[in-house]
Amino acid sequence: LDAWRVNASGGALERYTGVPSATYAVFYDNPAPGQMPDHDVEFGYKDIGSCAMSGCYVNNTTLVARKVKEVFEDGDKLILRAAGYMKDGTPTGKSEIVLAEYSALKDTVMYNWTPFDLTKLGAVDFIDFEVVSTKPEVPGYACIDGILANIAISY
Repeated sequence: LDAWRVNASGGALERYTGVPSATYAVFYDNPAPGQMPDHDVEFGYKDIGSCAMSGCYVNNTTLVARKVKEVFEDGDKLILRAAGYMKDGTPTGKSEIVLAEYSALKDTVMYNWTPFDLTKLGAVDFIDFEVVSTKPEVPGYACIDGILANIAISY
């Protein structure tokens, strides 16, 4: 299915290591209430350590890239947002990256794995992603690979 297929030949690590990679995650920002977990990413050792996000690689799915080309008009954008939280709900930081943008001068759609800097999230226990589009008919999918974090665990 095009909704779950990255708009590239494989996972991000293939591009950067030369080793074939078919593994990556597809995030779906399901608009139906109650259909998503409380948080999209959870640091499993939050009770005995800390997790500081470095970044990841992102790309569009084939379906999203095609839909953007079909419906975007001047001024339209597709953005992936990430927000970090501590286990008590305190926000730690936010970051965003443009997945597609259209203007009369330039039409850009992410077709390659692109680094997404997550250092602004700081130390986190949870991460929530959100796909925001100016066109509601563009589905909320984004491909994510190679999540990098600095983790410290104390016993």
